[in-house]
Amino acid sequence: MTWDNSVTLSLENDALDQSIAELAGAQPGLTASDRSSPTPWNAQRVLKGSTGDDQFVVEREPLKRESSFEVTYVATAGSDAYEGSSGQDLAYYGDLKNDALSGLYLSNEPEYLPLVANNLPPLIAEAFEADDVLVYKNHALHSNAESAEVDRLRNIEAITLSQADDTAYLRQQQTPLIINFEDGDDQLVLASSGRQPDVTTYQHLETLHWKPLDSNGDPLLSNPIEFDVHEFEEDQINLLAVENYPPLPGAINESIPWQISTFALPGTTPEPLPAWAELLELPPSPELVGEGRVVVNHDFITDEEDSSLLWLELSVHDMRPDGQGLVGLELDMDWDASALELVEELNTKDQVFNPDHLPLFQNLGKNTSSEGREQIKGLGAAALPRGGQGVALGLSKEQGGQTLFARLGFRRQDADAAIDLRLTPTLTPPAGGMTLKSDELLVLDDRSPSVWVLQAKPDQAQVGSHAFTLSRGNGEQTEVRHLAIAVREVNDAPVAVEAT
Repeated sequence: MTWDNSVTLSLENDALDQSIAELAGAQPGLTASDRSSPTPWNAQRVLKGSTGDDQFVVEREPLKRESSFEVTYVATAGSDAYEGSSGQDLAYYGDLKNDALSGLYLSNEPEYLPLVANNLPPLIAEAFEADDVLVYKNHALHSNAESAEVDRLRNIEAITLSQADDTAYLRQQQTPLIINFEDGDDQLVLASSGRQPDVTTYQHLETLHWKPLDSNGDPLLSNPIEFDVHEFEEDQINLLAVENYPPLPGAINESIPWQISTFALPGTTPEPLPAWAELLELPPSPELVGEGRVVVNHDFITDEEDSSLLWLELSVHDMRPDGQGLVGLELDMDWDASALELVEELNTKDQVFNPDHLPLFQNLGKNTSSEGREQIKGLGAAALPRGGQGVALGLSKEQGGQTLFARLGFRRQDADAAIDLRLTPTLTPPAGGMTLKSDELLVLDDRSPSVWVLQAKPDQAQVGSHAFTLSRGNGEQTEVRHLAIAVREVNDAPVAVEAT
């Protein structure tokens, strides 16, 4: 339902047996999207207000469908009040239109709502109760209470926040809120009791600041504990890089391995590390360390018929959220001459480059040798996707691109010699008129250091929330990181069994 003016509407469904279209005829400014197809009242509700100050109250018995919400409140501008039904209700802020929206601020404790803690809009202040949740829509845009837009949510079980950087400040109730933080760099300050924080009901959350409480609800620590939050799937091998990559040159603890344990509050003994989680040192890969960057990497593949023949595949992966790939690539490469020999007859332009993908400016480069190393300088090719000549480099086939840049054939010379391949991109023109900053380009070759990874394969019994502590170094130079992991259940596909 949508309407054009601010309105207070109370719906008691048990006493109301009519369609949306019939209700629209009696309520000024209320319209039904399709008058020829009335929506029965036993369907899921979606309520969307105006840009003014609206108020919704819905009272009815819950629907018997566990897969849907009783009522979905679609957030609009203004200071609104949403009061849910006796079932599961959702407040949806994903479509909130505000070009300058810098993120929502959500709290169930008014004293932690920025700027307007003691001067809430009248609609909110008069009716606020301890279990209510307030959503401040424009805290970064306005510095005075008169222009603030604050929603009051009551009896709402689930919230979907915006695509921007959202912040939540909550004291956990008996039934935790289900919050989908969506995109953005989101953070939650959570006050709750227990041996560790419970992040089961939070999706797409990046950072948690946990304030542990004792049985009386009083703080146990003077400062919150920061956690990086991640989501794993049960019955899957989950890999998570536990450090920034690449490591800073000359870092104090660069050569010291990370240690892992279960999280424990100060003064308590941690439980044994579960068998389904372990810390490993692995070679870097785009999937492990490439998030938010364009990655140039390589793989050597042994020929199926000739084990002395190696195929070098050079690839590009654009892993930026809004990345559109590259329109070409040029690079220099060199390797240990005692390990590999380039096979010239296997490296013509049509063999090295896919002419359907990168048909322009194909260049096999110039081969040179010096001080025991072979080099190819200026290996490159390009495309013009908007002109129908080739496809973007660095995108998957599903995205309309391709990741393979070049494929070269080598003969193995000395099986014991390290290849020591080194890649140096010289031209990386981005597609779509975008820019590629220097810190957004990551090259993975034989010089790249390994990465420490948390490998976990939880099963059904581990579905829920878990917390770990990572540490390395000694004394004042000790580094400590905390991880909060939500293990999600996976709905396995049914397995066919032969009838007996």
